Amino acid sequence: DPADKRQIICDEKLKELFEVDSFTGFTVTKLLSAHFVKAE
Repeated sequence: DPADKRQIICDEKLKELFEVDSFTGFTVTKLLSAHFVKAE
């Protein structure tokens, strides 16, 4: 987002992957954690 450099606007591939239209750097970990297998 040019107006807010902290905001990331998703393209179609990211929208499909994260199921959101946009996110901030603070929520990246939360969004990515759903795609990793928890270590035992």
